[in-house]
Amino acid sequence: MKFTHNILIVDDKVENLIALERLLSDLDVNCIRAMSGNEALKLILEHDFSIALMDVQMPGMNGFETVELMRQEKKTRHLPVIFISAIYTDSYHQIKGIETGAVDFIAKPIVAEILVGKVRIFLEMHENKMMMQDEIKRRKESENNLKKSQAELEKLNLQLTKNLAKLRISEGRFKSLVMTIPDIVYRIDPDGNFTFVNVAVSRLGYEAANLIGRHFSEIIFPEDVASVSRELVLPEFAGKRTDQEKAPRLFDERRSSVRKTAGLEVRLLAGTLKSNGNRDDDEKNTVIVEVNSAGIYSVSRGTDDKVFLGSVGVIRDISERKIIENELEKHRDHLENMVEKRTTELKATQAHLIQTEKIAAIGTLAGGIAHDFNNILAAILGFSEACLQDAEKGTDLAEDLKEIFDAGNRAKDLVHQILAFSRDVEHVFAPVCIKHIVKEVLGLMRASLPATIEIKQSLRSDDFVTGDTSRIHQVLMNLCTNAGHAMAENGGLLEVVLEKVVIQQKDIFAHPVLHPGTYVKCDVKDSGHGIEPKLIKRIFDPFFTTKKVGQGTGLGLSVVAGIVGSHNGAVKVESEPGQGTVFSFFLPFCDISAENALECEADTPTGTERILFVDDEISIVKMGGKLLTSLGYQVTAFSGSMEALAAYKAKPEHFDLVITDMTMPKMTGEQLAASMRKIRPDIKVIVCTGYNAGLDERAAQEKGIQAIIDKPFSKQSFAETVRRVLDQPGVHP
Repeated sequence: MKFTHNILIVDDKVENLIALERLLSDLDVNCIRAMSGNEALKLILEHDFSIALMDVQMPGMNGFETVELMRQEKKTRHLPVIFISAIYTDSYHQIKGIETGAVDFIAKPIVAEILVGKVRIFLEMHENKMMMQDEIKRRKESENNLKKSQAELEKLNLQLTKNLAKLRISEGRFKSLVMTIPDIVYRIDPDGNFTFVNVAVSRLGYEAANLIGRHFSEIIFPEDVASVSRELVLPEFAGKRTDQEKAPRLFDERRSSVRKTAGLEVRLLAGTLKSNGNRDDDEKNTVIVEVNSAGIYSVSRGTDDKVFLGSVGVIRDISERKIIENELEKHRDHLENMVEKRTTELKATQAHLIQTEKIAAIGTLAGGIAHDFNNILAAILGFSEACLQDAEKGTDLAEDLKEIFDAGNRAKDLVHQILAFSRDVEHVFAPVCIKHIVKEVLGLMRASLPATIEIKQSLRSDDFVTGDTSRIHQVLMNLCTNAGHAMAENGGLLEVVLEKVVIQQKDIFAHPVLHPGTYVKCDVKDSGHGIEPKLIKRIFDPFFTTKKVGQGTGLGLSVVAGIVGSHNGAVKVESEPGQGTVFSFFLPFCDISAENALECEADTPTGTERILFVDDEISIVKMGGKLLTSLGYQVTAFSGSMEALAAYKAKPEHFDLVITDMTMPKMTGEQLAASMRKIRPDIKVIVCTGYNAGLDERAAQEKGIQAIIDKPFSKQSFAETVRRVLDQPGVHP
């Protein structure tokens, strides 16, 4: 082993360091210089040295002091140090050097042979020391490795002992499991003779001990042996390649890979083997079983040679399962019919969902156009009503204005009906004349029905009922639409009859839902194909329809029944196949008294208060200002919410009431009302809206809005609302 020696040479003169390096050049060493004691102390921490040559007389820290500090460090405590001095050469200083920790003292001038000889000796001593330390280290490592190996061996022996104990327990559990599971577990030798069978085989009437040494074919139904025995089956597959599905399945299987036998169905004969080896055969005791089997092999140590030891398998009785499968097969047609029926129902449900989405789309569209359309109607109705009041009664102008006014009201009702159809709106019950609704519905139907269908009406009643106009309109639309569908192919007659009837106690049997009293009865008749008697009871069920998929949702008549029921009425149907259908609905009669009639003709309230009117439609601004002025009020009108707010900020006490549109650019009516209430909390506010989708009376009042007026509005209703709000007690924040 070759060592590379580092020698520390310390002297405060460079020429002395160079001289020492030259003297030691023949020793193949690495000299590292230090020109002070402090530098030497730093170098001993960075390098490993074999010996140090140190001058005694140095500025700052002399050689003695440097060595004393070196001896305090564990790393350099035993480092050989030779002092070199030209001044301190007396015995006193030599002894002091030895006491300090030096190994020798050389006086200058230096004799090269002496210095080199001494250094060589100490280098050899260092090499021997290092070699001895390495040897000691190697021996300790060997001893540690030996102890570690012994510990590992003891640990492995302990683990092996534990594993053997666990293996015995596992073998015991496995044996117990095999002997107790309900399935038959078997093992056969390469010749097909049983070498093991668990006690579950007793369920077939065999004793496990009597089967040992017997051939497996003795318990298989004779006709099945040829299809499960390797000896008889494999010749048929000689030279053929099969996939996993078509590969032969065998009781005495040799394969152990993925192609091993799984799910082999075979018949076993239950019975008892006699002492002579014969079996009591009884074909009635045949049991259908499922067999899973695989080959088992032993592998010689150090080689890949495998030796076939036989087959193992599990036999499961599936007789009950086969009985259930046969029963399921018998009822398959019934199940398929049920699935087909359910599929049809699901398609109907899907069609209903699609229709619901269409209705939602209509609702979105209707809500989008309602605001603008109602603004237009508000201007038409407002100006036409004002002109009608100024026109001379009985003139052609008055009659024309009356037609315009009535047409605007019909358009107003039509918008409300579209919104009621497309989304859930609040329904208001009030006295309704059904005669007007019938006329409007038949007018709409005429445009949608083919010319082959004749429409006839017999309206014998001008009486009123208490109800919701839009919902009664929906009832008539649904019934007339169904009548049109019934006559779509061959045409026919659609007739609507309206009359007042009295239901007496004796008539209750024919109308069990109704109470004795006066009703308005409406018949919708068609001359279509009629309804089968067996379907009459189901026609009002939700989603029931006789139409093809995509032609109806099955909701029309159920909606009719629900609406009429909510009006405390009843629906009746009469039909015969080929003779047409009559749907009749009864609604309770409403007696409009003279007092109510007078209330309808009550005087229009007026006033003199100051009103700020705001709407982004200029026509509405003109109409509203004109209407309020005609009622006696002092009106300040704006077509922009920001301009109105600026005017209000300038003179907040100048106004008694603010009437604002809901939907406006830059600032909505709701936001405008909030801004004004911050300035003056007691200001009264009315909001006008062409389409209100989210603000009801309660929510409005919580936000400081006293009333909501739906556009278009009549002069009477508008005047009454304005007067009612102005007459309310003071508003508090």
